[in-house]
Amino acid sequence: MGKHLNKIGLAAAVIVLAVPHFIACQSGQGQQGAENTEAHTGTDASSMPKTEAAQEEAQTDSTESISAEEGSAAATEVAASAVSPEISEQIAAYVANRGVWIQDDEYSEYYYALHDLDRDGMLELLTSVCQGTGFYSYSNFYRLEDGMAAVAEIPQEDWLELDIGISPPAIYRDYRNNVDYFYGSDSVRDGAARGAVMNGYFRYDGGEITDITGISGYEYVYESEDVVTETYFDGDGITIDLESWKEATAEFKEDKLLTGDVFFWDRWYAGTDYGFRMSTLSNEEMQEYFENLYAQYQAYVAGRDCDAILEKLAEYPDSYETLGETDACIVARQGTERGASDAGEASGVREKSMERWRQFADAVEQGTPAQIVVADFTVEGDPVLTYLDYNGHDIYGITDSSRDGFAGDERPYEGFFFSYLKAFEETDEAGNTKQLWMLVNREAVTMEELKEGDAKESIYDTQDYRSVFTVWKYSDMEESAKNRL
Repeated sequence: MGKHLNKIGLAAAVIVLAVPHFIACQSGQGQQGAENTEAHTGTDASSMPKTEAAQEEAQTDSTESISAEEGSAAATEVAASAVSPEISEQIAAYVANRGVWIQDDEYSEYYYALHDLDRDGMLELLTSVCQGTGFYSYSNFYRLEDGMAAVAEIPQEDWLELDIGISPPAIYRDYRNNVDYFYGSDSVRDGAARGAVMNGYFRYDGGEITDITGISGYEYVYESEDVVTETYFDGDGITIDLESWKEATAEFKEDKLLTGDVFFWDRWYAGTDYGFRMSTLSNEEMQEYFENLYAQYQAYVAGRDCDAILEKLAEYPDSYETLGETDACIVARQGTERGASDAGEASGVREKSMERWRQFADAVEQGTPAQIVVADFTVEGDPVLTYLDYNGHDIYGITDSSRDGFAGDERPYEGFFFSYLKAFEETDEAGNTKQLWMLVNREAVTMEELKEGDAKESIYDTQDYRSVFTVWKYSDMEESAKNRL
């Protein structure tokens, strides 16, 4: 890596990771980064970087992850991490054909990413440029051709206006048809007090960027410091009401799963004050740069292959009687005693569940990547499974409700991102305390704020919290009463 490249963010050292086997609750899969990677749990919450609150507009914080930053005398170098020979060869082909895709220096900031858009094992190279206060941006896509001897630009069915560099798109998968949709936004500003956002998606299909489709959007005007007027419209620009606006997004998502995959961008600045450009790198420096970028991407998504997660969740039994002992990483929540033959066994299952959860929570607190599967139970006794992956930065999860007989099969899986893991306590009139472990998006949020926010109507269609584990602390209850919970 050239000594003039100042890098910040995700990892001070990257270890190339394999897809986990989901047989252990905790694994040291990498090293947390120099910035924005501290993690704490308990009543103080963790301090991982924001994710889900901005998932629709920015898939991760990675645009800042290894960015060039003015004024940094020492680079936070990412240790050279081996990528596979196949990936290294593909990167070398892009480097050798750098004149096809390298960006001009005239714009204020520009972005690069490597991503396998169609999951065929061959990386595409993505570039994006942003300029002006109005968020004017455009994106280009490139692929390898002629046995990796050449690089060609991928045609776009229509010109893509989504801000995929500024706001990396969320990746949704139609898991029934095995098709990926890249869902993002296009932001436009007309001064400080007026602007608009359009939400839409695209696919990579048939050798081109296709299905570039607007879903809905809104315009906003700050009438005063405290008064904002918002107008909603559909994909054709026709004004609609708030409910129709929200329904348009919900309709797009109803048969799709938010995956744990991300567009892992690196932002560069073209201004001369920064002292370097992508074009100033030698081929050797550029090769190392892209290998490090891709290694960080691999580390970030290592436990988040949604196909592998769904396949593993499908192996769990339909019967709750055997669920508690199926896997070293399973956690059974309230209702676990239904599979126990007596109160003693019920207590043992509960204690083992709490121990496994504590291992996961402790890993998050220490910033150590870890995975866990949490089993909850409906009133009828059907298990609902939730897979959680903490990668040292944020938490991605998939909920599998396919065994819930009353849930239907329209959307048996749901994916989500959250920024923090935090514990809250509530006490009932009898003095019994319930500890609620919640995934949240704001570090300093209180339970009262969450309840208040839950009652409000939000136009952003993002969850502010999700309950993932509950622990009862009893004051004076009979053992038989405990075992009923």
